[in-house]
Amino acid sequence: MELEFYVSLCALPQEQLAESQKAGSEKASQIKQMEAAVADLQAQKGMRIASFVAASILIKGFTNELETCSSAAGQRIQELEERIASSTSEYEQQLQAAKDACAKAEADLT
Repeated sequence: MELEFYVSLCALPQEQLAESQKAGSEKASQIKQMEAAVADLQAQKGMRIASFVAASILIKGFTNELETCSSAAGQRIQELEERIASSTSEYEQQLQAAKDACAKAEADLT
């Protein structure tokens, strides 16, 4: 009977050791899962930053393209305004010449 008591005392720490090892193994597994989750979040953060940088570059490119188009459009508008002014001036000269011719013809008739 004493022997059984001592054997049970020796077995008790073994059971506690096994439970402790099991708990330690579970904690290690949880830590690995947390580390994986942190790595995933860091990767997502990196992808977001890369996406933001890419979007910024695209926006800058579009802005430059718009500025170029706007400048070209402004030049074209200026050219058209000059042509309109020139055509108007020519039209006014032709109109005045026609009026003068009509006035001369009318004077000749009277």
